[in-house]
Amino acid sequence: MSKAKQGGQSVVTLTKEEKQTLDFTRKYMLDMLFISIAPIIMAVYYYGLRVLMLVGVSVLTAVLSELFAARVFSCRSSVSDLSSVVIGVLSALCLSASAQWYVAVLVSSFAVLAVKMPFGSALGHLFSPTCAGLAFVSICLKDKMFNYPNIVSAADRAVYYGSETFSSGESIAQMLSKGNSIGRNVINYIDIFVGNVPGAMGVTCVLALIGGLVYITIRRPKAAVITYCYLLTCGVIAYLFPRVTTGRWISVFMELTAGLLLFAGITFLTNESIAPSRILPRILYGITAGVLVMLLRHVGSFEDSTVFAILLLNSFAPVFDRLPTFAALKEKALKDGGAENG
Repeated sequence: MSKAKQGGQSVVTLTKEEKQTLDFTRKYMLDMLFISIAPIIMAVYYYGLRVLMLVGVSVLTAVLSELFAARVFSCRSSVSDLSSVVIGVLSALCLSASAQWYVAVLVSSFAVLAVKMPFGSALGHLFSPTCAGLAFVSICLKDKMFNYPNIVSAADRAVYYGSETFSSGESIAQMLSKGNSIGRNVINYIDIFVGNVPGAMGVTCVLALIGGLVYITIRRPKAAVITYCYLLTCGVIAYLFPRVTTGRWISVFMELTAGLLLFAGITFLTNESIAPSRILPRILYGITAGVLVMLLRHVGSFEDSTVFAILLLNSFAPVFDRLPTFAALKEKALKDGGAENG
């Protein structure tokens, strides 16, 4: 990046490599925004225009936080790559529809100011900014993060947490944490598929998330490898170690559709700036993510510890790309064999 004066003003010009990076990042962020459309539509259907208010506040906070940090720390803002917009959208979708506006502000501002900007850019951070923001607020405001409104009639959409008319509902993640099951009623399964259950406002509609999974599979098949390995691992552990007594397959279904598990696999784990670059490390990365998520679900104090597991995974993500390839191991074995024969 260089600066040139034009008409008395400094004009920032990007190098070819920086332009390619910006273009790559923007395309990834556009994919994330496209995936978010269906969950937002379903959330508005169930909870009304309050959803758009929370998304708008979250996005505006993320963008303003980046502009503020860029000025204070004298670094270049990367708002144009849409990464802050994505942080704002994903953060809001992981909140309860009854959350007050300041909860959205806390999540997005922490994600940008404490995680994204200190590391330079959307392709330079070590941790998922959105996961960090959600983890921070989960610790500080646990009641507001995990208190979801009942799905009510269109005339009485979700009211904010703490009001006299607020009615709390039990999410799938809460049921699992208590050992409760959805049973074998077909209606319960249909409700989960269409999102007619309490939970974070953008992650309960399984059909919308499956659409996002199909999209990411077509657009970014190498990233989708992580997601499928992650979901398969979570499913296997849920089958082997069920938290409900009504059947192993019911356990698998509940675990995969509870909390942020599916949403995180499609969005957070496919983050190109953090995920390993080679296929085998990506497979191991997805498997490790599944193990950590399920482990924390079984032993953690939160009903849904997905974001904490992903942050833990991010902390040693660079190790996966340093793992030797089969070709490297074979070459080393041949060299060692040759040295012994010599």
